[in-house]
Amino acid sequence: MAWSPLSSTLIFGAQDALLVDAPFTRTLILSVGDRVERSGRRLAYIYATHGHGDHRFGTGQALRRRRRLRH
Repeated sequence: MAWSPLSSTLIFGAQDALLVDAPFTRTLILSVGDRVERSGRRLAYIYATHGHGDHRFGTGQALRRRRRLRH
């Protein structure tokens, strides 16, 4: 195995979405962002289950996209 397996989870509420353990590749972050955008909800929260980088490295890119969509 060349990498540590990681799962990211999107939880949708009526208006908001929660991302648990942001993916750490640009391609996966873009895919998650597209899914949230298509849902019509806003990414309100990102939760990292623990401090390992593979659970939080994509957080910055997800937040930048969220800010861009809000304006």
